[in-house]
Amino acid sequence: MAQRHRVRSSLSRTLLTSAVLAAMTAPAFAHGDASGAPQTLDKVVVTASGFEQKVVDAPASISVVSREELSKRPYTNLVDALRDVEGIDVGLEATDKNGRATISMRGLPSEYTLVLIDGRRQSNVGQLYPNNFGGGQFAYLPPLDAIERIEVVRGPMSTLYGSDAMGGVINIITRRNQDRWQGALTQGFTVQQDDQFGDARTTDLYLSGPLLKDRLSLAVRGSYYDAKASNPEWDALTLPDGTLWERSIGFGGGGKSVANTNWNTGVRLDFRVNDDHELWLDYDVSRQKYDNSEGQTGTLDSLASLWRVG
Repeated sequence: MAQRHRVRSSLSRTLLTSAVLAAMTAPAFAHGDASGAPQTLDKVVVTASGFEQKVVDAPASISVVSREELSKRPYTNLVDALRDVEGIDVGLEATDKNGRATISMRGLPSEYTLVLIDGRRQSNVGQLYPNNFGGGQFAYLPPLDAIERIEVVRGPMSTLYGSDAMGGVINIITRRNQDRWQGALTQGFTVQQDDQFGDARTTDLYLSGPLLKDRLSLAVRGSYYDAKASNPEWDALTLPDGTLWERSIGFGGGGKSVANTNWNTGVRLDFRVNDDHELWLDYDVSRQKYDNSEGQTGTLDSLASLWRVG
């Protein structure tokens, strides 16, 4: 059994920089009626159709994880935040060979769940293994403190997003246009009770604030993930003919994972032209390192030898 811990420290009025892209969403505000009583508007989403609309009007089954939920609960990563969302499956494929979780929907493999950040495709760069077998579905994501909300669309969305959205779409909407300087430093730990399984730790940093009031804002983010290898010993299986079959790591992990580290940094700059238009600039750098000393994640030349000419 693994025990997870999350430690969060808040920062305020710290001068530093960071920036990211433009906006595809609109928040729901509270207004007062004639009697002065507050009135809450319906949630607005963009993922189901590509433009802003109320959740109740969207032509799809949608769930939204709000900023308030992300702040109140002790989530250590995106998978924790989505674990209890209706239609999300982190069971059968819960641990990949890199020790990180994968997410699937509608009974399809994880490669049919498309991950977006502010509407931008992420899954196409999330490949760790050869032959497009994935492995990096959630290796390039911003810290939870940088996320405004998460929109989850269940069911086929291939018409709008392509064939890798057959299971559904996860759209991560980041925070922007902050009116004051704020930030957070978060550390998470996964401690295994069985020493056959490796521990893991994460460190996330987020800082944002205005450079020009109501006009220009900056945000900086960073994350670091370090996981030790897991090498559980499985009993051999007895095949129908009586022979014993030793289980190996295989694709999907089988409970085993390789030691790996992953760091990601990014900056975002938002410029508000007017109430209806916004420009943004985002720069992101990521680096992953995996222990492939025994070919655990596959070899790059495994297919090259089959297609050799001459």
